[in-house]
Amino acid sequence: MNELAKRIVRGLLLVLCGAAISLLILSIRKTGQVQSKLNEVASQLSYLQDSTAMIQSDLHTMEENIETTLEEESSLIEDYSIQVSSVNLQEQTYDVDITILPKEYTEATQTSIYFGTRAYNLELQGLVYKGEATLSLKNNYDGNVTVLFTNGEKRSTEVLHNYVGFPTQLATTLSGGLANASDSYKDGTLEFDGQVSYELDGHNMFDFTSFSLVAEVNGENVYDYDLIRETGGAKVQAEAETQLQTEADIDASGEDSPNDAGDENIDAEEEQTADQVINPQADDAGADSKEQTADDTGTAAATEAAQQEEENLPDLPDASQTDVALQEVSVSGLGGEHDIHFLSPAVEGNSIKIYLKAATQDGYTFVFTLWEGSFTEDDNARAQEYLDGSYNQTVVDANGNIWNKAE
Repeated sequence: MNELAKRIVRGLLLVLCGAAISLLILSIRKTGQVQSKLNEVASQLSYLQDSTAMIQSDLHTMEENIETTLEEESSLIEDYSIQVSSVNLQEQTYDVDITILPKEYTEATQTSIYFGTRAYNLELQGLVYKGEATLSLKNNYDGNVTVLFTNGEKRSTEVLHNYVGFPTQLATTLSGGLANASDSYKDGTLEFDGQVSYELDGHNMFDFTSFSLVAEVNGENVYDYDLIRETGGAKVQAEAETQLQTEADIDASGEDSPNDAGDENIDAEEEQTADQVINPQADDAGADSKEQTADDTGTAAATEAAQQEEENLPDLPDASQTDVALQEVSVSGLGGEHDIHFLSPAVEGNSIKIYLKAATQDGYTFVFTLWEGSFTEDDNARAQEYLDGSYNQTVVDANGNIWNKAE
């Protein structure tokens, strides 16, 4: 009996173990299915969140479009123009020509425009109202221009929220920055390095015939790099190559080149002018090198650096080789970066100034100061920066009148 009882107990134990293992396997499967369901639910929630964000974005866009449409439909003005006609830096004023095209009007409609609180009456000329205004360069009037329509006792106004005044455009014509600036002193010479970023924008008002990066020591140039030549030289080269290809095509066809007669009439003065456009600094560099003295170590090093910089400039086509009289390159805008490096005599109290300088066809000169300092022989023997950022841009007209950004 004892042996039979043992067998029965063993059998029961085996059955119980099998049942436990089966329950465990079933539980693992159930757990995997639950985890899979949870992952599926999480994925669906993520999709719903993305869909909600997209719907909200679409609703926001629709709201903006509706607001814009309603503003356009409720606007009293079909179109307008406020163009600068002249600038007087001596008086710190500028003149504008104003044109307003209303959506609806009658012959009895009176129209005026307010710059700030000052009103200027406009006259009906054909389908538009026109007038002139003299404004102060000390006020930009950005978003502060209002047009008033008067019909009997009915008065309607509209603010030109998107208007950007001329002083704002003037202040943003030339800008830049100096990064990674470093200076060191050795054997009586100051060495300066940095990376200059620059942005020139004529705002459809100015065309620039020169644009340079300049470093001065006590008012004398130790570094002068032509940024238009750096980028515009490729344009001149391309134009010259196009002209040469055209002449080659004409020669191949047996026809006379239209420039043959003109080339024979180029006098010595025009050739000299073309050479100056190609290499405007060659004569100055040669003269400076002749005037060097053996004792002026800093000046010699500065001249050598300037000559090295000149050698690194891109080659432009020579007029005598291409038979193309190079014209003065002009740009309406330019942007980029340039590494600056120059040497200067290290003399106590020497003033150092680094700036961008751009000149227009009509006599305006824009100057944007990047860095200004003086050399001090302290423990570190370093140039000290003292630039006041509020006065880092000036504009000078042909008569020497000045406008400062901070004014």
